[in-house]
Amino acid sequence: MVRATTNPHFQLYEHEETQRLYDDLVAETVEVHGWDCYYIPRRLIDFDDIYFEDAQSKFDAAYQIPLYFKSWQGFEGNEALMTQFGIEVQVQLVMTMARIHWEHNVEQVESANDIYRPREGDLIYIPKLDYRTYEIKFVDEHPWFYQHGYENQFDLTIELFRYSGEILETGIPEVDCLQKSSSYNAYDWAILDETGDALLTEDSNILTIEDFRTGQEDHGIIDSNDEFLDGAGDPDAANTETNIIDWTEDNPYGEQEW
Repeated sequence: MVRATTNPHFQLYEHEETQRLYDDLVAETVEVHGWDCYYIPRRLIDFDDIYFEDAQSKFDAAYQIPLYFKSWQGFEGNEALMTQFGIEVQVQLVMTMARIHWEHNVEQVESANDIYRPREGDLIYIPKLDYRTYEIKFVDEHPWFYQHGYENQFDLTIELFRYSGEILETGIPEVDCLQKSSSYNAYDWAILDETGDALLTEDSNILTIEDFRTGQEDHGIIDSNDEFLDGAGDPDAANTETNIIDWTEDNPYGEQEW
């Protein structure tokens, strides 16, 4: 018998129990074959409505959640790529997150901050894989496009996180240490006095530890107190005079007679 409608005995779009069964099956698959990860939401401190960016964002929370590696063949992406800035490594992973896990582990807490789904720009920390932190680049909300009646999972495309001055206070030491080891902010490397204030040079520059200067040199960045550090302990530094070139005779606007 050929019907003009779909089979009435299989209600994928309206039967609540069927939807709940699919949710449980997806969640169980992720729990059996997945990895324990951490979802770290990004807080916007001073969002620029013109450039649509926040120069000083913050990460101050982490939620444990299981994720399934959909990229079963390994890392994807362009891998090693030569750019105008040198060799750039772009590796990607696609991970599946069950919606029921998101709702119970994250959304119940973060709904007050208007976070109702995983967002691009947030972080994923995978402790058991390589102890690295990844940034979400794309969230696919329709990986199966309603094949099960409604969407019960997210597919997250993630890349290695590139630290760019964010504040890291997640409570996970492996993540928070990125701010100390990769920061270009002199305050993160400053030598402090007994009151916790940064020590300054005579030119009011922040006095930093040697590791900060070495890290700046590795990236081709000149430290503001290089001259102070180079002159420290040099007996001739105090007697060094600045050579000033006198352009008076060649100055057409001077008072000399031609």
